Amino acid sequence: MIAVSFAPAHKNKAFVEHENLPYEMWTDTNRTLGMTYGAASSSKAKLAKRVTVVLDPEGNQLLTYGGIVNVFGHPAAVLEDCQRVFKGAKRDDADQ
Repeated sequence: MIAVSFAPAHKNKAFVEHENLPYEMWTDTNRTLGMTYGAASSSKAKLAKRVTVVLDPEGNQLLTYGGIVNVFGHPAAVLEDCQRVFKGAKRDDADQ
């Protein structure tokens, strides 16, 4: 899991440390990822829309969730969808 924010790197670092997040937060000040995945409509966007994108190991977009309102129930829904999508997928021995 990777989070992406439009905030400067030093603010993202402080946020990750303050919230004790168990994942990376990337900085997207030029909005490239935001525009690619629908979190921003332009490079001038002040705030990102909440978007979740699930990619396969090759970087293909498998699932997209936009307009996320329930941030508390959302992770469970994504996990359930991922279990369906990746069911039966072979994993490397290192991943097991």
